[in-house]
Amino acid sequence: MKKHILFLSLFIFVFASCDEGRLYQDRLIVPEEGRVVKLHVNMSGVDTWPDGYTVVLAGFNNEKEYSLIAKSIPNNGDVDLLMAGIGEEVTSIELCVTNRIRERVYSFYTQDFSTVDADTTQLDAGTIDAGMFNAVQQGIFIGRSCVGCHGTSTTAAAGLNLKEGVSYDGLVNRPSVVSPEWMRVSPGNSDESMLYQILASPISKEWGHDHSQEIESSIALEMLKDWIDSGAEE
Repeated sequence: MKKHILFLSLFIFVFASCDEGRLYQDRLIVPEEGRVVKLHVNMSGVDTWPDGYTVVLAGFNNEKEYSLIAKSIPNNGDVDLLMAGIGEEVTSIELCVTNRIRERVYSFYTQDFSTVDADTTQLDAGTIDAGMFNAVQQGIFIGRSCVGCHGTSTTAAAGLNLKEGVSYDGLVNRPSVVSPEWMRVSPGNSDESMLYQILASPISKEWGHDHSQEIESSIALEMLKDWIDSGAEE
């Protein structure tokens, strides 16, 4: 009889303990750590990137090229996105493209976040063209000063104008002036595209200018190669 009473007492104790724990969990409110960003933006070009690239809202530290936190942009058009849990180590918030290892490929919009103390920050990024060709245009042709010789000078070198709005038509399926058997850009084939070859190798040394010295970033070259190999869409 005593054994039955002892067993019943233990059963009631354990049951009460479990029940109390369940009720505690139901009532428990765990605050979300970190800061919050609420983004509004009108996007285009999100769907122009091949596999391995993602258009994201991301947090970075100035000392690193890899995102500490990121949330993918789901579609083109008007986007309202909330990203929570942003830690103190994040010093910038960016609308950018990252690769498979979360490394920044190109940033379309950057907001300094190093001095932000507010729990919630509203960001209106306006209208962003996140297309892959726009990243090539802004990050390589303009960002690497290619337009200095090919567009903004009195005469565009080799008859190639790389200024915004005209560069695409001058590149894709256009024969090279120096080697007419080559296309400047042959969609789907970077190995036979003069643009990529002169930037990725020293073959233009004999022309009087080694173009391979213009871009030292392997990330930028990989983006250019992938743009061509994925069809060189505008």
